[in-house]
Amino acid sequence: MTTPLNPNLGASGLWSLVTPFDQLVSSTVAYTCVAVRELADIIADGGDPFTLYYQPQNLQQSDYQNDVAAGASIISLQATGANRIHVPSTYICQMPNGNNIPYRGIVLGVKLGALPDSLDLTYVKSQVRAVVQDAIGVDPGTIRSLAVTAQTQISPAEDASVTASREALMGRNGTPTAQLAAARVQVATLQQQVASLSQFIQSLIDEGIIAGAGIAPPGGGSTPTLPTVNATFDATLLPDGMDLANSNMTVVALANEWLSARTTYAQVSGYFYAEATYDRLTGASGFGLTNQFGVPVGELGADANSIMMVTNVAKATSGVLYLGGTVASIGAQPPAQGVTVGMAVNLVDALIWFFNPVTQQWNGGVAMNQNPVGNVGGIAIGSICQHNGQATQVFPAASTWQVADQVTFNPGSSAFVNAVPSGYNPWNTQMGSTSGS
Repeated sequence: MTTPLNPNLGASGLWSLVTPFDQLVSSTVAYTCVAVRELADIIADGGDPFTLYYQPQNLQQSDYQNDVAAGASIISLQATGANRIHVPSTYICQMPNGNNIPYRGIVLGVKLGALPDSLDLTYVKSQVRAVVQDAIGVDPGTIRSLAVTAQTQISPAEDASVTASREALMGRNGTPTAQLAAARVQVATLQQQVASLSQFIQSLIDEGIIAGAGIAPPGGGSTPTLPTVNATFDATLLPDGMDLANSNMTVVALANEWLSARTTYAQVSGYFYAEATYDRLTGASGFGLTNQFGVPVGELGADANSIMMVTNVAKATSGVLYLGGTVASIGAQPPAQGVTVGMAVNLVDALIWFFNPVTQQWNGGVAMNQNPVGNVGGIAIGSICQHNGQATQVFPAASTWQVADQVTFNPGSSAFVNAVPSGYNPWNTQMGSTSGS
């Protein structure tokens, strides 16, 4: 005779049952005890426990009579979304541990309201994923958007009003994310001020106005200043439909087609940083990297020889273009006209990061996921850095799409607008690379 195991009402967790009732439960599903009735009570109420609970499991009258003699009860178990299970207490071999901690799958929903179909939510999804991981240590994987209402049409005037109201709330200083972004901007500004003051002090030392003894270089240490070279857009490789200005530091589009301008100085190994300013954005402009096999007619990133960070105001799209497709986001707020973007290139490991100062992010990700300092994340560009198994020369480059698009290149010949990642040299640093090709 088996001793009955009578659980408390409400006991929940994993259960182990004896044959044949073990076939009714799953070893990985939590069940809750929702009822406990003694066999004697069921019989007193006119019920027939044998027909109800024993016979369906091919048990014999002798099994039933043994349970009646043992004072057994019928235990009712319920799992979410499943049928209720009835099992005699003598067929329970293990009940839930009272110290077990209940778990269940959780899905968070975020109501965004009505939004235009054209709005790119890639940056928002990446932020939601990062916040969840930072807050509770769970990687939710791919964040999906789901339309919950039918499509409606509104007038351009209504769209402008709704968009203005929505954008007025973007980046409010009260949110932690906005505060962090503001702090990063402040840090970058202060770093630039320190760099400018250091250059000014060095100029005074060079002119003999003040003594340089005991004055450490910016950032401490005694690393000597590396020689620099002249790096501009290459006039000899400029395609028809493009013109140069500002001592060949600025490229101007003269045609309504994708064209690309390569610069004059290449690097083959090391860690380098350069910037570009989108002086005019009438159609689309991009800044990136190409090897000597990249072609000037067409956009950077259209094949395996180049890559670029692009803002397309005509089509309201943005991203990092490589191998003929968009491989990374640069945020929900892409660089606009007048903004200076950055590019950090690790030619040792063939990785690249693009900096969007609007969102203060590299490759559209948070610092823990994308950061050239420490080689965090990065876009692999092996096809650009090598050709037929041999290292290639790589050059900064810019692309334009419509007449009057204009981009200005800064390899380090003037003060950088954004903070240079620690360990990275200006692109115009002479590191033994070959210029021109």
